[in-house]
Amino acid sequence: RAPVLPTAPMDESFLASVRAAMPSVRKPGPHDVVYKDECVFSFDTPFSRGGLYVNLSTLRGVGADHLRLDRARTGNALYLHLKFVKRKKATSDESTETTTKEQTPTRLAIGVDGGFDVDDNNKYDTEETYALVVCESSDDASSE
Repeated sequence: RAPVLPTAPMDESFLASVRAAMPSVRKPGPHDVVYKDECVFSFDTPFSRGGLYVNLSTLRGVGADHLRLDRARTGNALYLHLKFVKRKKATSDESTETTTKEQTPTRLAIGVDGGFDVDDNNKYDTEETYALVVCESSDDASSE
């Protein structure tokens, strides 16, 4: 079960729980690797339904299904929640017709002129959401 992420304004109890968890936070050094692209236990990414939680002590990302396991294993309660949503850009009908004619492949090739275009950067917008999450020892998590 994914943790509950309330969007209410920060209150004093949330700030107190963040302050209590701050001593375990580790600042990454120049040779440290932060595993923020994929869960270390599964294939969850920030684009997954539950997003990705980066443990601020071990700097390893875990999916929503493995958050309680990581909390129990490491004892750390402070996580950075990464949630990305890819949305298709709105285009007008005229530009769609022109781009489909221009994008029709004339050669059997990938990523070259006249071939198949694999660059999706101009087709989608990515909405990125970052939240600080305090994972309590119970099933739920509080964030802001």
